[in-house]
Amino acid sequence: MRFFSITLSSLICGLLTVNLCIHKFQINSILASVALTILFSLLSLIAKKWDILSESSFYCGSFIGMITSEIYMNIEFIAITSLIASFLLILTRKSITGLGGKLGTVAFVSGCVAKILGIP
Repeated sequence: MRFFSITLSSLICGLLTVNLCIHKFQINSILASVALTILFSLLSLIAKKWDILSESSFYCGSFIGMITSEIYMNIEFIAITSLIASFLLILTRKSITGLGGKLGTVAFVSGCVAKILGIP
């Protein structure tokens, strides 16, 4: 349960942070994602308390943030997409090793499933 709560909170954190940068500071979603993931990486190096899954969850959340900034921005879509992505990250943590392409794929599939479910 702790694993799931860390994953979900990291996803929501990345998602909301990217959306805050895009809507508050009016910067490009890609630049916001890059800047925030670099900042988070530096913080995780300094703190040394996060594991690779927490970091990858934040990055996946920033990818979801890029999706929602252009398409949707409501709390239902954020919550459902983050929940779906959390389940997908947990399910694929042993079957799909490495991070290359996995996080973007999880973000994409989560957004598609939320859209298919009819989340506004």
